[in-house]
Amino acid sequence: MVKLCFHVTFYDRVADLDRKYILNYDGDANPAMIDMYDVKNRRTFLKRTACPASITPGMLVPGNTVTIMSRQIQ
Repeated sequence: MVKLCFHVTFYDRVADLDRKYILNYDGDANPAMIDMYDVKNRRTFLKRTACPASITPGMLVPGNTVTIMSRQIQ
């Protein structure tokens, strides 16, 4: 049973600010699923979708950077 939740940031170069999200990873689903919630605007940023095969639970550790939907999430 692998369900992980992280507070993550994405640096938006256009707006020159860090955007804060909550990343949820559900490894129990087949395939693994992710979704993201925008903390500032209090709304869903990324609906529940299949996780890219390149992302594994071992990569989701504090301080690591992963690419989700062409965004560098830290």
